[in-house]
Amino acid sequence: AVAANKTDPWTGVFWSNVTSQSRGPAPLARGWFGFVAAQSAPIFYVFGGRGDSGCLNDLYQLDASSSRPTWSKFAQDGGPSKRFGASVVLSDDSILFVFGGQDDAGVVLGDLFFFDLSNRQWSSGCNSIHSSFYSISPWPRFYPASAAVQDGDVFLFGGVNDHGILGDLYHL
Repeated sequence: AVAANKTDPWTGVFWSNVTSQSRGPAPLARGWFGFVAAQSAPIFYVFGGRGDSGCLNDLYQLDASSSRPTWSKFAQDGGPSKRFGASVVLSDDSILFVFGGQDDAGVVLGDLFFFDLSNRQWSSGCNSIHSSFYSISPWPRFYPASAAVQDGDVFLFGGVNDHGILGDLYHL
């Protein structure tokens, strides 16, 4: 694990700059991105967001299980378009879900993508515009909150779209 370098004398809490200790191709500077952690190991994922040149759709993994954390970049073939403010959640430490967001043109997105960590492949799911009769998909949105629970179920709450701030809850 990463070594601590400063401790607050009042709280005992410390921050450590992992970037300066890491190896591999680190992500570009960005804001409004997805960041999730695995439950079983100190592994983290960074998806998309907005950088100096616009929206991004790259996916990185940071393995922080050693004293020298390692970044890896995954292939983007078949993955989501460039976006910021997407919901990103990791289910069962095996499937990364990406839903919605907003693109550089201001279009609010409602598509769903899955990244299977075992075979490192993207696939797309249903989307808000083309949902089937038997499936109720969330309306397009950006900045929703999402979480996966122990059995792998995923929940999505709220966000913002062209109609305003949302307060609905969906289960996948």
